[in-house]
Amino acid sequence: MMKTRLFFAAFLMMISGLLIAQTPVPLVVKSELSRRYPNAKKAVWSKTGDNYEAKWKSKTDGQSEATFTPFGAFVSVTTATPIEFLPASINGYIKGHYNSTIADARKNVSVVGKITYRIKTKTGKTVIFDQDGKCLSR
Repeated sequence: MMKTRLFFAAFLMMISGLLIAQTPVPLVVKSELSRRYPNAKKAVWSKTGDNYEAKWKSKTDGQSEATFTPFGAFVSVTTATPIEFLPASINGYIKGHYNSTIADARKNVSVVGKITYRIKTKTGKTVIFDQDGKCLSR
């Protein structure tokens, strides 16, 4: 009898923990993700401020993230970017200022078309650049 109660108590705690960990996402937001990115079948959702962020992996773009307002309006998308497609000045900046090379490059495109690049160096530093390769943060 005691073992049964302990089992059910542990089971209920596990289920409640799973339910709390799930981020409830409005249907309009999920629908907009599916409309824009049909390959984002297994998206993992989180809430960033008032907005919802979906993360998924696709064969063509690798790890991607898209952000939407609570009403389903698109905010931005971030995808992996091959280093050879970056503005040339970024690579030179990283070598000159951090004595490092690029480990990972991510391109972010906002709803208004603003492009930024988030670069991670092999030494672990993250640096943000604008679409022309100008450093925005160190």
